[in-house]
Amino acid sequence: MNKKILSLKLDCLSKEDLINLLNYLSLEGYKNLSKADLIRKILESTANEESINKFIKEQYNLRTESIDIEKIKKEIKKVRNIKWGVVQGELDRKIQTELVRKTYSYNQLISRIKTNLYNEVKGYVIASWYNYWTTFIIENFIAKHEKVVPTLKPVKGIDLFWKEVPFDLKITYLPKNYWESNLSTKDVKKEIIKWLYENQGAQRFGSENRLFIVLHNKNNPEKSWELKRDFDSIFMELDRYLKEEVIDEQEDLIIFKFRRKTYSAIGKLCLIIK
Repeated sequence: MNKKILSLKLDCLSKEDLINLLNYLSLEGYKNLSKADLIRKILESTANEESINKFIKEQYNLRTESIDIEKIKKEIKKVRNIKWGVVQGELDRKIQTELVRKTYSYNQLISRIKTNLYNEVKGYVIASWYNYWTTFIIENFIAKHEKVVPTLKPVKGIDLFWKEVPFDLKITYLPKNYWESNLSTKDVKKEIIKWLYENQGAQRFGSENRLFIVLHNKNNPEKSWELKRDFDSIFMELDRYLKEEVIDEQEDLIIFKFRRKTYSAIGKLCLIIK
């Protein structure tokens, strides 16, 4: 049992979850302890990691069982196109610079809202909705996989434990500069992972281990967003990958630079092409 990994798993539980876990393990009388002491008590106990993993998976299933995945899949099929329109975080700036400060007439303001702002906001909301629920369904499949233990509480840099290694999960599309590359080689895949690390947004920067699920429509890359709702194809490939792929701390080590600093992490890439 790797106590460092187990400690990370326990840290991804709330205090209430830890108390419930203690009861699950038939270890009682620790209700009034701090979260750190609860974790220490579990680590010092004779509880095996298999039982702890089972508890976490059961709790995850309980918390997601009320969500009708099949119904959401049907609703997602209704999306005809994706057009983000206004960029996230720039809506207020757009309203101020293009409407508020350039319009003197109230009636003209209302007209511009209807003709200009409505379509952009509508496009952004639909794209955001599609992105959120397709991501949720894929993450839900991964979380329930036999080789994965999910987290129950958001922790920066850890979404899941795959084969006892902590990973942040990212679902994205193949960068344009790799559309014509030979994607079957290990070196190119490592280059893609490095590119994804080095070109992440500054506000969401992270140097943690990452599992990248990268989608690509080979014949029409601009339509790759549609592949994200082809769940049967994605799940089949993910199941094979999560079962068969080997995690090698030396082979999978990615060294990258971000804002003149050098970082290293274990990076894995599951490339799904159609």
